[in-house]
Amino acid sequence: MPSIRVDWTDTDHNILLFTFVTDWTWQDFISVGNQSMEMMSSVDYPVIQIFDMRSAHNLPRNAFSGGRQLLGREPHRNLHKAIIVGMNGYFNAIYRAFEKMLPASWIDKWNMSFVDSLEEAVELAQKELSQINPRP
Repeated sequence: MPSIRVDWTDTDHNILLFTFVTDWTWQDFISVGNQSMEMMSSVDYPVIQIFDMRSAHNLPRNAFSGGRQLLGREPHRNLHKAIIVGMNGYFNAIYRAFEKMLPASWIDKWNMSFVDSLEEAVELAQKELSQINPRP
């Protein structure tokens, strides 16, 4: 079983849900990230990504270098927003350190929001989608 799954949550392919099933590695994340890039390339409108991290208890080894490499990349042209669900205190501390260490432009280009529940994430995603009106 993969440690991270990615699937469309809706038939219109507006929202991609990443479900962290268990502890994961940067290679797991790169693999599922490549899969999501292909999925987003199959549409020609904005997509929202939801990362459900409630079951991921730890970051993989080399959290700073891996995170820096990830945030330094350009987001997919169709990515409108990334919503992170259930970021525990450890993840939050690491993210706050990134905010202080990296240029704001690296963080801002990902347009991230943080919520506590999947329901909040879906609600926020639907609100964003209604504002940008990607397709009927």
